[in-house]
Amino acid sequence: MLLGASGLAIPADLGNAGLCAAIKEAHMCVIKGELVIDEAVFPTSNVTVIPLNNGICLPSACSASMLEALLAPGSTSTLPLMLIGGVTCSDEGEYRWANVWKSSGAVAVVALLGTLLAIVVVASVVDAVRSAIRSPPSPGASLGYDVPRPAGTMVFTEDGLLFPVNATGKGDEHALLLGQLPRSGMPSVSGASALAAGAPLPGKDPLALRILLAFSAIHNLKRLVVQPPALLNSLNGMRFFSMCFIIIGHTVLNILSNPGVDDLSAVFGPKILATLGLTDADLSPRTGAVYQFPFQVVLGAEFCVDTFFFLSGFLVVFLSLKTLSNGKSINWVLFVAHRFVRLLPALGLLVLVYTVLVPYLGDGPAWPAVVSNVRTTCVEHHRWLATLGFVNNFTPASFGNICAGWTWYLSNDMQFFLVLAPLSILAFRASFKTGLFVVSFLSALGIALGLGIGAANNLSANLLSGPGEGNQTNEFYGKPYMRMPAYLIGVGLAGVLDWLGRTRGYAPRLPPLVRWLVYAAAFTVMGLTFFGQYSNIKGGDLAGSWPKATRVAYLALSRPAWTLGLAAVVYIYISGDGGPVAAFLSAPVFAGLARLTYSAYLWHYVIMTVVFGNATALSRYRPDFIAVYTSFFLISAYIMSLISYLLVEKPIMNLEKLLLG
Repeated sequence: MLLGASGLAIPADLGNAGLCAAIKEAHMCVIKGELVIDEAVFPTSNVTVIPLNNGICLPSACSASMLEALLAPGSTSTLPLMLIGGVTCSDEGEYRWANVWKSSGAVAVVALLGTLLAIVVVASVVDAVRSAIRSPPSPGASLGYDVPRPAGTMVFTEDGLLFPVNATGKGDEHALLLGQLPRSGMPSVSGASALAAGAPLPGKDPLALRILLAFSAIHNLKRLVVQPPALLNSLNGMRFFSMCFIIIGHTVLNILSNPGVDDLSAVFGPKILATLGLTDADLSPRTGAVYQFPFQVVLGAEFCVDTFFFLSGFLVVFLSLKTLSNGKSINWVLFVAHRFVRLLPALGLLVLVYTVLVPYLGDGPAWPAVVSNVRTTCVEHHRWLATLGFVNNFTPASFGNICAGWTWYLSNDMQFFLVLAPLSILAFRASFKTGLFVVSFLSALGIALGLGIGAANNLSANLLSGPGEGNQTNEFYGKPYMRMPAYLIGVGLAGVLDWLGRTRGYAPRLPPLVRWLVYAAAFTVMGLTFFGQYSNIKGGDLAGSWPKATRVAYLALSRPAWTLGLAAVVYIYISGDGGPVAAFLSAPVFAGLARLTYSAYLWHYVIMTVVFGNATALSRYRPDFIAVYTSFFLISAYIMSLISYLLVEKPIMNLEKLLLG
């Protein structure tokens, strides 16, 4: 029975955890590493090293430490085997679901989440009751006819604010609140003059109540779907679909990280095949799928990260320059403080849940490896501090040791915000030419550094393999001086639009022929970067067939090329010639989804960690498996994002506006 529950298919088979659990006084352990066989035992065999990721159902008396000692190098055991790796057993150690309530830390995190939920519920109830009391009774259901009211009539909003009816007889709440109506000359009706002057309204809510209402889900859900200015609406769809590609890429990479024996990926295939003397046909017709053209969607998904860098630089600088061009000033202390208030609470909640609660959310043969990774990367040496301090792209030095490793993006983005954004804003305010020079010089510097570091370290063109001694992930991928060209190209587009706004008042449309030529050039460049690696790896080796010069050039130039093409497309959309594509990307549904993108990015990998960590079988690399998992992760990431938005993200933003203005 123990043998039947064990994973016997070498080199990757977790066995049957359910069957092992049903056997009295048995538990499932996983042997992961390389099993070295004494050549004297099999003198005619060329198999001396076998990679393993196998579940072994053992009697409960056989612990992981005992098995490791039995197979340890230099062991006095008579077994002709030696394990270079480790053994974990699912029922050993404190971190598993059965012990969650025994952990004071996990209980504290659950209590915190429960407290936040209770505050949101209470605030929502108070908001609903308050709105019902303060809102005037409706005369009945509207039939949809537009019946004008006399100009100057004051009407309560659901927030208890007064706003005037304009000359057309229609309410103009947003125009007043955004400062688009004059602050003088308004009719003195029911406190209208006080509102126009910015003075407190009669019966204004006390501060304590307003602080509570900052957590109201009713209020915050309404704000979630408010449409931003039409000028930038097409960016909402871009943000959402870029996040979709990132989730697809991470899903596939997680599946490839633990391939089943019948679906070995080409990432791990060559070594295993060579060791066992097998061919692709001996394992699965799917082996080598990463060398097929469809896999370029996974490799190309990394450019969606550069899309976010581009959008971040563009939005920060464009909105700041627009503010300054309209005669207003920027308080640089609040400018920086706002960024930390915007990002840090949601990130702090993620790190807290990931380091304290997540280790207890699993069980089964693969879970001890998840716990070990969380403890090693976050808790040991207090590496979570580097994540919350937005410096985890520099420390720890190894990318694999980053706490919540996918948050490296936020460190880069914050560093760009603190250094590149103010520098660029000041340069463009000095003069348009000065701004362009600064952006161009720094972009060229980033490209030059990419060429130099790529050549010096003989880096590969992708993250999955390295032909030289260098490690692309550590040396290139997460470093701000490598990624800043994408951010700066967004900054450059912002400077161009600001200059056009100040000199012409609008972004001129391109002539039709020019517009289509720009489209063709942009999509050609973006397509070559996105799918370009296919010619490099289709021969069956991730190290690629490109010569070193081509490989390094692609590494350093592909991301700037992608964002240059993206900048051209965004300009066409903003100038009003986007057509049906821009109209689709500007659909109202994407406004709310775009606001949830930040927390969706934070939580999607936590969900993947829990799901794959609780798996009782290794992954299957096939389209239906990938499609189901990707859909689940996408939907669940946005559900978690909505929860985070209502519990932490939006309430903190409301409190910031309430207390700091």
